[in-house]
Amino acid sequence: MDPALRSHVALARSAATQFRCFDAFCRVSMSFGTIQLLNSIMYYVLGYVAWQDGAVLPALAISVIMAGITCTLMAADIELPLLKRVQAVGLIMLAPVCSSALVVDEILHRGVPSHDSGHHVWLVPLVCCSHAAWLLWALRAMDIQLLPDGSMLPTRFRAVLYLDAFGLHLDQQQQQLSGATAGTPAASAAAAA
Repeated sequence: MDPALRSHVALARSAATQFRCFDAFCRVSMSFGTIQLLNSIMYYVLGYVAWQDGAVLPALAISVIMAGITCTLMAADIELPLLKRVQAVGLIMLAPVCSSALVVDEILHRGVPSHDSGHHVWLVPLVCCSHAAWLLWALRAMDIQLLPDGSMLPTRFRAVLYLDAFGLHLDQQQQQLSGATAGTPAASAAAAA
């Protein structure tokens, strides 16, 4: 009997497909969790060091460092073209800039009874919406696809490329590219020659 037809081989293949999906999305979850941890450290520093202790410059420096680490993790984890990378950095940096501006404005005008800039009315929702926009944008940028073997993988996440040891996804992309260019005049001229 052909070994590929045995039931335990089929069971191992289906388990391997599920494992690939679980492993890929665990890596994505760990990456997103790390980014959320960096955001929580940044907000803790803005709230405790800047707001309570009044040390604005160290808090802003740590905020810049945390936002820079977040951008570096995004660049290391997600394979993006330049325009999408700029969009991601803009979405990542919007929340720290707005929250830092809000904290600095409140601290610099602490003790001034007549000061009410009204920034908090639109800055706080903007911070929350920018975090939500970043998460939704990043999930979409992962380019989650259903592969021919039945697994769903985030194909733009760099750690997933290690899971495609035999290049199955790359072969599929090359076939799509060759099929897309088959109807072009350059491809027809090359086939005629």
